[in-house]
This record gives sequence, structure tokens and C-alpha cells, in this order.
Amino acid sequence: MLRHAVRVSLAVLVCYAFGLWVDVSIGYWGVISTLVVMQPLTGNTWLRITERAFGSLFGGLIAAVIILQSPGPIAMATIILPLSAAVIALRAVNYAVFMIVLAPMFMLLSDFIRPADHLVWSRLVNEALGALLGLIATLFIFPSKDADTLSSDFASAVKANMAFAAAVLRRDGNLSAIQRDAGIASGRAEIARERMLLEGNRSARSESLHDVVAALRALCGAATVVDIMQGLDPADDRIAREIRRDLVYASDTARVADVGGFSVYSSHSER
Repeated sequence: MLRHAVRVSLAVLVCYAFGLWVDVSIGYWGVISTLVVMQPLTGNTWLRITERAFGSLFGGLIAAVIILQSPGPIAMATIILPLSAAVIALRAVNYAVFMIVLAPMFMLLSDFIRPADHLVWSRLVNEALGALLGLIATLFIFPSKDADTLSSDFASAVKANMAFAAAVLRRDGNLSAIQRDAGIASGRAEIARERMLLEGNRSARSESLHDVVAALRALCGAATVVDIMQGLDPADDRIAREIRRDLVYASDTARVADVGGFSVYSSHSER
């Protein structure tokens, strides 16, 4: 995260300095664009740039149509108010849709407070500048390797869930921390796979990763049931046999899953 913070700081500084140098109108829009589009992972940056570009384009067209009508102050305020409510309501729904209402709200608000010529053009220039600098910084300043992150997340999930299942079968006293770590690791692996799907990477590999996540969820669930039923003998009970079967399934699935060019199978699962 420190590298990402340095990368964002440098990109924002360059954007601000460039805006002052070429005298870009309303240059802080470009700085905000750079700050928002840059994400720790390259794939997420591409996605955010696409969503922001789509939303800004359509939102800019909406603002341009409204400004060309030259509404009075009361009419302008009447338009800005529902746009502000829509911004709050749509933030957690979809970022592209959120930008479609956010862009015209800010543009109309700027025109309402301080009318300026070429407002739509300034928005497009600043958005393009911010997205370009953000992308360049993401690709060339401390570039992240999404495949390595994906592999690391799945390897950690396999290791954590195997550790939880083994601890249950050994009847360790304190399982809360181990179970929590297994759940967090599985959640991160699932998020990593969803991120890969959002980037358009739908292949046999993504299906194999889905099998890994399903196997680990089943393993953790069965282990939790055995942990609750501590009065039973895990050597003879049917549930104990099921957890061993889930353990083998998760281990085999992890062994054959290929993420980013190498297997997520951990030697920890052999023990």
C-alpha cells in the first residue's frame, strides 16, 4: 500500500503541475480524476477508467443540453437538487451510473456558482488528462502483477482452510482465530476471482477457481459442524468421514488449479 500511495502522490503532483503549466481551466477536475481512477491493481484501474469515461461522457452530454437551454437560477437549482439526491443513492449501486449523474451535477453547480465558457470541453480535457496520467503511473511506477496477487490469495485460502480442518480433527482448544483466518482468506480468494471476471477473463481457469472456492467453503462448513459436535468421536462419526472427503476434494482441486502460470497447491495440504 505504501508503493500505491507513492504512485498516486506522484501522479497527482504531475497532473497538478501540468495543469498549471498549460493553464488548464478548472484543473482540479483532472487531479480528482487521477486520484479516483488509480487503484492498487492494474485491472481495477482499467475498469475504473472505463466506468468513469463512460459516465463522464454521457453526464457531460446531459449537462451540455441543460446549459444550452440557459435555465434561470431557480430552474438550475431545481435540477441540481434531484441530481444530488441521485448521486447519494447510486454511489453504492454502480460507479458508471453514479458518474452519469455526478458529472452533470458538478458541471451545473460550477456553472451556477461561476459561469464559464467551454465548461463541457474543460471537463473532457481534465478527465482525459487525469485518466492518462493515472494509467501511465499505474503501468510504470511500481507496477503490480495481478496474476501474482491472485495466486497468492488462493494459496493463502487453501493453506488457511487446511489448517482449520486439521486443527478441528486434532481437537485443538482455541479454534476461533484459525476459523476467522480461514474465512477471511476464502473471502479474499473469492473477491480475487470476481475481480478477474470483471476484467473479462472468463475461461476454464476461472471455472477451476470457482471449484476451489466451493471446495474450501464446503471444507470450512463441515469442519465447523464437527467443531460444534465435539462430543462425537471423529474417528467413527459419519460427519468426520465427510470432512475428510471434503478435505481430499479441496486438496485435489487445489492441486490441479493453475493460477497465473503456477499451481496454488501448497505443501501444507500434504500434511
